[in-house]
Amino acid sequence: MTKLVCPEFDEFEAALYGVQGRYVLRSRPQRDWQLKVIDLNGVAIMMGREGASTAYSGIGMPDYFNVFVPLSAQQCTIVDGRAFDERTVGWMAPDQMFHIVAERAASWLTVAISAPLVLHWVHTHVDEFDATLLSNNLVCTGRNGVPQLLATIRRILRVERDDPDQLRHPAATLTARAELINLVFRAVLTVGDGATYLRLNPRHR
Repeated sequence: MTKLVCPEFDEFEAALYGVQGRYVLRSRPQRDWQLKVIDLNGVAIMMGREGASTAYSGIGMPDYFNVFVPLSAQQCTIVDGRAFDERTVGWMAPDQMFHIVAERAASWLTVAISAPLVLHWVHTHVDEFDATLLSNNLVCTGRNGVPQLLATIRRILRVERDDPDQLRHPAATLTARAELINLVFRAVLTVGDGATYLRLNPRHR
């Protein structure tokens, strides 16, 4: 695990994984900025704690898809104009602009998945996959898979904290990575539970 604690946002901003962009502070800093990254060789978990209310404008890196889930202040988080709640996730495709506004200093997590791993999942689940996900950002609401995704990530974090050598074993890394990818898509693609999604128009952005 890579850990970063810094009093200013510049270093935090530069260390973000899978995206690049710029922060604008909307309030005075209230606390240190903290970042944790677990790299599972093609899938990375990133947990951030921002030090102030912010507006972030970014773009997904060419080789990564990203899922964004706020861990606090969900009702005060807005992605591309869409408000979040506890069962909302944001999906960011490579090379697509996105904008995140946090009206309070917030904590969040992202899962960055390399494009080859996404395409492999698509190939093996072609009947379940919405092809628009490959080139569009989405805000997905009502996702029953979000709690399970968060529970699995917390379990991985506990293993990393208590027995980091276990997670570095190739078989354990492969298992954790495969489980995370599957849970990400289950959270984004959930069907039949009243879930909906908003396809974000690139021209509008």
